[in-house]
Amino acid sequence: MKDIYELLNEVDIDVDAIEEMDVSRSEKSHFKRKLKKEIRKQKKSYQWKRILVAAVAVLGLGFTSFYITFPAYAQNLPLIRDIFRLVNYDNGVYKDYNQASTPLNISVETDGIKCTINEAIYDGENILITYTIKSDRDLGEDISMLYDNVEIQGGSRPSYMSEEVTKIDQNTYVGVQKLSKVVKNGDIPMNVTAHVAKITTYDQGAIEEVRNAEDIDVNWKFSIKPVELAGETLAINQHLESGGANLFINHLRITPMSFMINYRLEITTQAREKWENTHVELEVKDDLGNHYVGSDNGHSGEQYNLTMSNTYKQLNEKARKLIITPRLHFSKEGAGEVVVLEKVIVDLKK
Repeated sequence: MKDIYELLNEVDIDVDAIEEMDVSRSEKSHFKRKLKKEIRKQKKSYQWKRILVAAVAVLGLGFTSFYITFPAYAQNLPLIRDIFRLVNYDNGVYKDYNQASTPLNISVETDGIKCTINEAIYDGENILITYTIKSDRDLGEDISMLYDNVEIQGGSRPSYMSEEVTKIDQNTYVGVQKLSKVVKNGDIPMNVTAHVAKITTYDQGAIEEVRNAEDIDVNWKFSIKPVELAGETLAINQHLESGGANLFINHLRITPMSFMINYRLEITTQAREKWENTHVELEVKDDLGNHYVGSDNGHSGEQYNLTMSNTYKQLNEKARKLIITPRLHFSKEGAGEVVVLEKVIVDLKK
């Protein structure tokens, strides 16, 4: 059954006809955080000497976002089981992960601020950890946890970390922490040891400018054993090329809650001499017409040879084929071109 967000996404909306409405503190905070993140993305330079490749997955030609208030939901929410859905991390890609999670309820408290680790899941690419922060005072609209160190027994160090936090009432926050591109080491059970040094709170300044209002020392230490999702890996091994850019679609990993596409982009001297920037865009759909929007898991590798992956929501159980349409975006000094590569069709084993 489709949830409210999926049903709303299917509605044909006349943007000019939408009436303004009051929204809750949670929705305001969520929207501001998303907007700040997008502004920071736009300000980043993707020149060869800095960040060479940005991998994104899109659906169609555009999207419209809007928020609807459900005031009773936040008050009655069973937090431990619904944080993935409430936070809506990465457009809800991980919203079904709570179905496979086991409550951990690991709590620490410092100076009236209590943090509870609710769930932790490893999906074969990423470790996702949900948490609740309750304080005896209002910490502001936006907060984040600053980690001093993260170690993973039974797995590699993450390529990078990201988080999404939602304020659900005056003194309570829920969040999802994502450790990206973690490679499991054999059959050793995973265990995450994390040291959170501080909580950073943000002021109410201009949306386009993130300013630290206060750093709060907490010195929290956690030992977390994530649930490891079973999955199947299908080899794809497709090589596509255009304009000196070589794209290798490596494999597809399917779990009961999601699927992941792993790929590699190699930039030759020919492309580097002609273009300053490039990125890969993957359009993904199945043979039933369902489209899938991906969550970027970051990249690893050398400067001009990067391995990347995207995570997508649960694959439709009736789908028999997955169709991947890659696009290479090249640009230099405001000019550029988009090259649509040959479709990659994956037969799904049932």
